[in-house]
Amino acid sequence: MTHPLDNRLKAARKKLQYTQAEAAKAWGVPLNTLICWENKRRRPATFSLAMLNSLLDEILNMPPETMTLPDSELPLENNRLS
Repeated sequence: MTHPLDNRLKAARKKLQYTQAEAAKAWGVPLNTLICWENKRRRPATFSLAMLNSLLDEILNMPPETMTLPDSELPLENNRLS
């Protein structure tokens, strides 16, 4: 069963030890957008959601000793979701 997006976002952010502001910057989305996603007030567009899920899968499946994901390794075109 897939976990809801808001829970996955929070879990990935906490695993990387990012604040919402740090995660928004690293993932190329406005801070307000990330906050809305985490609070279920807004959902990403279908294309962005597919890229975001790919990123979250990668983060959440990282070994514990790998706690940061360099921007150059983000599976996103131009390191932006929006």
